[in-house]
This record gives sequence, C-alpha cells and structure tokens, in this order.
Amino acid sequence: MRLPHLKASLGALLELAWYATCAVEADPDVVGLQKQIADARLNLRKARDARNDASDDLVKARALRGIALLALGKWLRQLSLDTTAALGGKKNSLEFTRIFPMPPSKMMAQSAADRMLSAQNVLKALAHPATPKSLAPHIKTGEALLKALTTREAGVVAAQGVVKDRIDDIRVIRKTWFTAYRSLESALALKFPDDAERVNAYFDEPPKPKADVSLSEPAPVVAPVVNP
Repeated sequence: MRLPHLKASLGALLELAWYATCAVEADPDVVGLQKQIADARLNLRKARDARNDASDDLVKARALRGIALLALGKWLRQLSLDTTAALGGKKNSLEFTRIFPMPPSKMMAQSAADRMLSAQNVLKALAHPATPKSLAPHIKTGEALLKALTTREAGVVAAQGVVKDRIDDIRVIRKTWFTAYRSLESALALKFPDDAERVNAYFDEPPKPKADVSLSEPAPVVAPVVNP
C-alpha cells in the first residue's frame, strides 16, 4: 500500500477511504476492520461540507456588504451635489471642504476603517451650525446607511472567522484520517503477514501529488469592494 501524499485533496482522501471501506466490507474474512476508516471518512466529509457552507456564508456576507457600500457611495455622491448647490457652486470654499475634504470616490476607495471614519466625519460636519439647513435631511439617511454598513462589515469579519475555524477543523480531522488509514493497513498486515499482495488489494492507488495542492482547499480570497 502506498499512502497518499500529506497534501492530497479532500476528494482524494474521501475516495481512498471509501474504496478501502467497501473492499473490507466485501470480504467476510476481514469485515469489521473498516469501522475506524469509515468513521474517519464520515467525519472528514462532514468537515468538508461545513467548510463549504461557511464559504457560502462568507460570499453572502460580502454580497450584503457590497450592497451597503453601494448605498453609502450613492448617498455621498448625492450629498456632494446637494452641498455644491447649497453653497452656490463654490466647491473650493472652506464650507465645502469642511464637509468633503476629499471626493466621495476617494472616500469609498479607502480601507474599511478609514472609509467609516470619513463617513462619520461627514455626518459631524453636516451637524455643524454653519452647514446649510437644506442639507439637514441627509443626516438621518446617512446615519442609517452607516449603521447598516457597520453591521455588514462585522458580518464579513465574523464569516471569515468561521471559515478559518472550519479549515482548522479539517486539518485536525485529516490527521485522524491518516491514522485510521495506517491502522487499517497494519491490521490487515497482521492478519495476513505473508500475503502483501492481498493486503494491497484492499487499497486503491492514491493519485500522485500536485505541486500546488493546498492542505485544506482554503477559503476564497476576499477581494475589496470599491464603488465607482
């Protein structure tokens, strides 16, 4: 028997374990020895499915954040237009730059923390006594959008944490899988000490390792969402 590579894909490990389980179950001379590897396979499959579910939840969280970002960016752009109109088109005035020290597009292109701070500063500037009263209705809308974005950002961070935990779970269970696979080979070798061919017959040939196969098929890269 040749052991699979330590970095073999989850699919390969599940298939190898299933082959061995079925082979042992089909032979009345050894049936019963498959329990440990069968359990290891089931646990690995559950861990893989949990990781996949967590990855789906992360994608959903990113999508929800993307819509919250879209809404905030739209609000900032409209506020910029209304501020320009309220100040008579004086975009270079101190009053305008107090509200918009940078264009909305640059605000939205910042990191999550800096973007949040910029939006909060815009709201503070709107509440200033010197701000034209016509802009006051924007405050309530901006506060609601910022609150929604804060919730969505937290959702992404939480989902990323769950994916990491599920990948860590897989790493642990992979070790259990290899232990069970070796144990089955040892048990069969002990039962048939002079028949290596028969022992090998219970195991399928593992695939050759690929240079860039990762330990646990990690979570997708989270690309930043930048509004136009």
